[in-house]
Amino acid sequence: MPIQGDIQTFSLSAIGRMIHAEKKTGILNVSSDDSVTRIYFKQGGIVFISGDLAEELSLGALLKADKLVQEAEIRNALEIGAKSNKRLGVILIEQGYVTKEDLVKVLNLQFKEAISKALTWKEGTFIYTDGLDGYVEDIQLDMDPIRLVAEAERWKEYRILIPNDQVVFEMKDVALRPNSLSTEGVYDVMLLADGNRTVAQIIQSTGKTRIAVYRALTSLFVQGIIERKKTSQEIRKGQQITAESIMRFFLPLIKEILSDFSTEMGGKKAASILAGSIESSPHYDTFLQEVRPEDTTSTMVKNIRERIGRSSKPVKSTDLATGFKNTIVQILKEEQQLLGSKAVYGTLRRMITLIESMPAEQKIIAGSFMPLLTKLFASEKRSMETEDIFARTTSSGVVSGGTGSGIPIPNLSDISGAVIIAFYSRIAQILITDLEENLGVKSHTLLEKILKNSEYHEAFLCRFHAADDIATNVESIRGHISNEGHRLSKMSFIKGFQQVLIELLLEEKHLLGSKPTRTSLAKLNRFMSDPKQRDLMPLSKYFISTIETYRSLEWTMV
Repeated sequence: MPIQGDIQTFSLSAIGRMIHAEKKTGILNVSSDDSVTRIYFKQGGIVFISGDLAEELSLGALLKADKLVQEAEIRNALEIGAKSNKRLGVILIEQGYVTKEDLVKVLNLQFKEAISKALTWKEGTFIYTDGLDGYVEDIQLDMDPIRLVAEAERWKEYRILIPNDQVVFEMKDVALRPNSLSTEGVYDVMLLADGNRTVAQIIQSTGKTRIAVYRALTSLFVQGIIERKKTSQEIRKGQQITAESIMRFFLPLIKEILSDFSTEMGGKKAASILAGSIESSPHYDTFLQEVRPEDTTSTMVKNIRERIGRSSKPVKSTDLATGFKNTIVQILKEEQQLLGSKAVYGTLRRMITLIESMPAEQKIIAGSFMPLLTKLFASEKRSMETEDIFARTTSSGVVSGGTGSGIPIPNLSDISGAVIIAFYSRIAQILITDLEENLGVKSHTLLEKILKNSEYHEAFLCRFHAADDIATNVESIRGHISNEGHRLSKMSFIKGFQQVLIELLLEEKHLLGSKPTRTSLAKLNRFMSDPKQRDLMPLSKYFISTIETYRSLEWTMV
């Protein structure tokens, strides 16, 4: 008997988990409007996916982009295929044009793209039927659906910044270009982001896979090393953007964010948050005061146009875009403060899905907004990872690890607050020294940002400076606590420092990759294993145990 329903109540990932767990063999059809994705399962594993993909993501185009086949070979294989019932991939292997291993890698990317597209659908239906309905498994594949969906989610993140392979990147400031990066592949990509080459040309020049280049470019963009260059076509399109297109792009996004507040805190709070975000704007009188979450988008567009018509001050398209963009950033900041990074991360995902479903005239505007969204997305994702571990602290003083075991609070009876500050100050110095080798003074800016975002910043972390010696930090923090009359437990020091240090490690892994992070962890292990630190063993064990819980987040401990 077929299993069917809608993807609003039963998500694609949930369906995949069920089929995988029950080791089913059959076909899952997921459809939205005129688009259909078919996923073929055998004993719970994915063996094939078909769907409506852009020409640049066809099997032939991907193989050519990765320099695995020539145009003439594709044409020859297609001619053979027209006379037989064989798939293109099978013919390419039989003709010796491509190895099975290379074909499987490209199929994997193509499958991720098909899944990524299906994940963007807000509405749609699915139907699962047992049996493969004549499907011939001529190329044996067995992909874990849970892992494939997770990878498709990451691939979707890269596509926020790089919607197609014709995007061009350039250095922000060649004079500030780093001489090296810890990951050689990322450095190679950076050198080719010269303002002339498209992403497709970078893929061809490096010989790397599409997903590897997209990952490298996103990393370089988030680090502030490169930026997207507007092509002449984008500039021409930008000149055609109307005020109404701008409003119909940004207003639904504002309503999407405010819906989270309405759900969690009620409509009045949502209206209050919006009012607080727009009243201080220089564009409040000219058009922003007509933004009301209870109104439809069309009503707001009509009211804004009328207000602009009555205004003695001219309102340019850039004024509209700037006013709406700043409003969105302010509301997201409020959401982060009130509901946390997890809520913001979810909101950003829904905003991306909403943008992808917009008409073409609205998507033109996305070119200037998506880079900002990419940075916010990456920032909130890392903040969410840091919050996740400390959200597991229970009233009994146990932190749940990734395996489900608890981390008991250390015995601190023989350890003073000053010793705790000194211990974590030394760890911070080790990490900052490593980061300085790759990022220079930017490493201190990064640490300051993390410190300011900590809930313990005002309590004591505002007096911590990595450039100061340990004794100075101890005295400065103790003096601040005494002057302000704060009453802090020893565990408050531990939690405050560990939140900052773990986020610093996450930043290092994100910016520089796994290898330098493992090197930093090895140095920390040597420091904490030093016999001279024997009296601090409870702190060392607690810190290491906390880091090890990141195995559940694909964290690798030395």
